Amino acid sequence: MTTNDNKLQKPNKVVIKIPEWIDQSTWDSFLEMRKKTKKPATDRAKEMVIGDLTKFKEKGDDPNAILNQSILHNWAGVFRLKGDSDYQINSKRQPLQSSEQIAKENDEFLQGRQ
Repeated sequence: MTTNDNKLQKPNKVVIKIPEWIDQSTWDSFLEMRKKTKKPATDRAKEMVIGDLTKFKEKGDDPNAILNQSILHNWAGVFRLKGDSDYQINSKRQPLQSSEQIAKENDEFLQGRQ
């Protein structure tokens, strides 16, 4: 039996080295989510995601928070953090007001208009 020299050979597996500022478990969770959503990341896609995360980090975003955002929303890609996201470091979310507090503020506002 002879081998067919015209057959395509599978390329050697490329090992993607993630930067130290990306948490390994977060990266693994992102890749696991991609597999579970039937969109496994190719080696090229991994390189591109790392490139995007590098750009976002340079703009002051937290790459691990971005990965977590993508995991939470089952996004295949990575995107800058949304405005007032729980993922942002030092987020200054205001606690929700009770209906009584809102009513009191409305009354004070209306009294001030008279």
